[in-house]
Amino acid sequence: MASLVHPREVFSAAIIEDRAASIIIGHNHPSGTLDISEQDREVTKRIRSAGELLGIRLMDGMLTTGEEIIISQYRKEKPQEVFISEGH
Repeated sequence: MASLVHPREVFSAAIIEDRAASIIIGHNHPSGTLDISEQDREVTKRIRSAGELLGIRLMDGMLTTGEEIIISQYRKEKPQEVFISEGH
C-alpha cells in the first residue's frame, strides 16, 4: 500500500530546525523493486515545486529496497552506511 507524503512534512525540519537552503529526499520500496512509479514522479514534482516557492532547492533523491539503492534515479549500487551530522 502506498503512503503519500505532503510537502509540508518534507520541509518542516528544513525550515524550522536547520534553515536549510537545500534538501535531499529518499524513500523505500518494500516491494523490492527499484522501478520509479508515476506516483513517485508526481510526488517529487510537488516537492520540487514547493521547495522553489520556499527557496529551498531539492538537490537529489534516493530510492531503496533495502538491498539496492538508486541515487539520482540513474545509478544503482549496494547501500552504504550513511552518517547524518546533527551539528550545524
